[in-house]
Amino acid sequence: MIGAVRVLSDKMFRSIIYVLPKFQNKGIGKELLKCCIEHFPNSEWLVQTTEIVSSYYEKNGFKHYF
Repeated sequence: MIGAVRVLSDKMFRSIIYVLPKFQNKGIGKELLKCCIEHFPNSEWLVQTTEIVSSYYEKNGFKHYF
């Protein structure tokens, strides 16, 4: 396994996206995220993350809420 997504709800989108470290920075996480957005187009997204990972979401079109 290289990466995985676990979806916990389809109303307020809540998931875990993980890519093994040796496969990171190859676009795999971006594709997993893209598939989730396409599969749940009417979901609201709220991402809780660390400062380090927040730049990943910003690169993929997310904005700071606070």
